[in-house]
Amino acid sequence: MSSGDEHTPGTEAWWSRFGVGRRDPATGLHEDYRVPPEEMERYRAVNPPAPLPDLEWPERGRVAKRFSARDGAPRMVIGGLPIFPWCEAKGTDYHGYDVHAIVELSRNSGRLEITQLFVRQRAGGEPVTGDGLRRVPLQAFIRGAFAFVDWAGETTGKLWGLMTPDERDSLREAGPTEDTLRMAADLYTIAYVLGERPAKVVADTFEVPRSTVDSWLRTARRKGFLAPAAGPGKAGA
Repeated sequence: MSSGDEHTPGTEAWWSRFGVGRRDPATGLHEDYRVPPEEMERYRAVNPPAPLPDLEWPERGRVAKRFSARDGAPRMVIGGLPIFPWCEAKGTDYHGYDVHAIVELSRNSGRLEITQLFVRQRAGGEPVTGDGLRRVPLQAFIRGAFAFVDWAGETTGKLWGLMTPDERDSLREAGPTEDTLRMAADLYTIAYVLGERPAKVVADTFEVPRSTVDSWLRTARRKGFLAPAAGPGKAGA
């Protein structure tokens, strides 16, 4: 993307006009861009969406994935890390099967969900059965749609892509400071979007009691770092 003129659709200067980093009060999430419909039409006229080529099947035992903003749809950012609203993943000999999944961000739940799933028997392998499918950890494909989280739900050197263990320890020892509360809110939001149990993820990651996390989250909501919970079982994210 070139820097360019702010009136030329698709340039960095043009995108920068549309609220980079703005927090959506309804979801608590940051969105890179909020482009008016008429401006998006101009963008599509200059940058028509191109069909994606087929994603190649990876080597045995590996998973290939790719992300897309899907025709100019917002790309949400949490804690400085992007979550794309569409992800395609293929796994070769993934727990005994070849698996192809499409993961999309639901506008209803605000969570990443598998919307398409294809599972095939490998040559000479066992047939696709209910017992076999239960061995395939579909949650790993959802986690994989978060670009900075690997298939184990962790990242290289950083917990959930947000902080190192040393940084986590420092924040925990500092208690409910603004930095700690912001980090807890971002971690909670990421866990919610990925379909995890968000309060448990915060407690396990910070290695603190659930009562401590509940107190931190109440304070984070009061300070505006986390949107109010929408009801039982709903995250303030």
